[in-house]
Amino acid sequence: GFRLTAWYVAVFAVSFAATAGVVDYFMQRAVTSKAQMTVDARLAEYRIEYEARGIPGLSRAVSRHSEAGDRDAVSLRGGGETLYRSTPGDGVTGASPARVRVAVTSLANNLELRVEHENDDERELLRRLRAATLSALGTALLLGVIGGAILTRRALRPVRKLAGVAEGILGSGTFDARVPTQGTGDE
Repeated sequence: GFRLTAWYVAVFAVSFAATAGVVDYFMQRAVTSKAQMTVDARLAEYRIEYEARGIPGLSRAVSRHSEAGDRDAVSLRGGGETLYRSTPGDGVTGASPARVRVAVTSLANNLELRVEHENDDERELLRRLRAATLSALGTALLLGVIGGAILTRRALRPVRKLAGVAEGILGSGTFDARVPTQGTGDE
């Protein structure tokens, strides 16, 4: 019974872990894709502001996002020099490349507009999702152990009754003892 329960739990755990791994992979891809789309949309917004209102418009758009708590570093370069650079106080500067999403576009007159956005929110969301998955895995394993034990006990109950009758026959020598039927119609 113990081995049957252990096998049940092992298969259940491996299946759940594999499912959690697949879900994690697709969640990571979705969150990463959404984060990159956000940076690309921000770049498009800054491009429109620059093309419509020049550097003052670009600066106002960056300030609006900065006041909302976004940590974008925006730069406008042309002819080998920086024409505009915003640097948020606690933002992208000094962050490792793995923590920064980048979007770049070319503008008229050989100008380049670049947006760097720190992806700490993305990393925090993925951390929370993974913690929730691990918590669910622990709960599922506990339920799997309990469920496996109940199912094994129930499945082996007729075998235990048969073994008990057989032991009684061997112990008493009376061969007219019978295993009681349960009316389930199975063997």
